[in-house]
Amino acid sequence: MIAIAENLRAAKPWRELIRALIQELGELIPGRVRLVVALPSPEDRLYDSNVLVVLDEHDPEATMLVMRAAVRAEDRLGVGGVLSPLIVGPEDRDAVERFLSYRREDAPWGELLATFLQELGELIPGRVRLVVALPSPEDRLYDSNVLVVLDEHDPEATMLVMRAAVRAEDRLGVGGVLSPLIVGPEDRDAVERFREHGGKVLEGKEE
Repeated sequence: MIAIAENLRAAKPWRELIRALIQELGELIPGRVRLVVALPSPEDRLYDSNVLVVLDEHDPEATMLVMRAAVRAEDRLGVGGVLSPLIVGPEDRDAVERFLSYRREDAPWGELLATFLQELGELIPGRVRLVVALPSPEDRLYDSNVLVVLDEHDPEATMLVMRAAVRAEDRLGVGGVLSPLIVGPEDRDAVERFREHGGKVLEGKEE
């Protein structure tokens, strides 16, 4: 059985690709793989690689089979050039420690907010009147860090805003960062409070 270290907060497509790689490794070089360590996202890199494969012995034939397994895993999921394995033997403890202790920096707040706006535009086009973000994800008002003003506050639209937040985080490989407060156009007090606390209007205009 192959030992696996993966980030459960990583985006689902990346986790699925790693699991496909594990299956291919089990078929192509059964019993040879000791450990697989995946970084939080395919964009993260250590030694120009995003996944570590530790073999019982590092030899050219096994290395080729690992690379073949990576190609086959990508083919299964219809992607290409995503997996970049670093292949080592059991003696390379430095690589193992580096991969296991790797922590990606949180996605920049501005990048996450821009992605959130894109998802809002796709999921509820024309429904968002105003988006106001606090200066950082740690800032809070009403236990939220971003205000979304809809043309009308209804349960379906609220669910779509929350889905947009999850999708934005998934795209950047983070989780639990966005905390939207969702209101209707009549809630001017929330808008004023967000602006008083340094909130920046990202989309729309205040009336």
